[in-house]
Amino acid sequence: KRYEEAVLKMHVPHGEMNSVVETYMHVKEETLVTIAKNMFLFILQDDFASKFRKMLTTEQFRSTQAGDVFQNFFIEAPLGFQNTLFGSMIKQGAFIECDPYIMALHFYSPIFFLLNKYDHKPGKIEEALDILEKHVKQFSAIYSPLGRKSLPIIRDC
Repeated sequence: KRYEEAVLKMHVPHGEMNSVVETYMHVKEETLVTIAKNMFLFILQDDFASKFRKMLTTEQFRSTQAGDVFQNFFIEAPLGFQNTLFGSMIKQGAFIECDPYIMALHFYSPIFFLLNKYDHKPGKIEEALDILEKHVKQFSAIYSPLGRKSLPIIRDC
């Protein structure tokens, strides 16, 4: 419930997938960067979300139930959502033809890594946000048909 409230407050596209895809088809890169930063900060700094993530990270190895919740909430759900989103956006021409699951891995894995890297570095949040912004922009440049033209070394996915 807390996560859903945060998503609404941050104006993150949500709801039925066709509607989400349609919204993301018209999102500018700067808006995407803002969404990514806000979600990152929520998971990293929100008192409940941060403690929940840390508890599941630790307990996933002692409790099958905690492991299942961790895998679902922090691995399978984000990758599944992004796989579906990117697949639909590929069909509509927003991205080059690629495996949407691999795209989801390319997008989400660095974000998940940054959460872990900066979890105990509260004085380095701006550094993390700068890296996150660069990641989102580079992802866009690599996978968008227009961005790809400026990167001739990338042949195929």
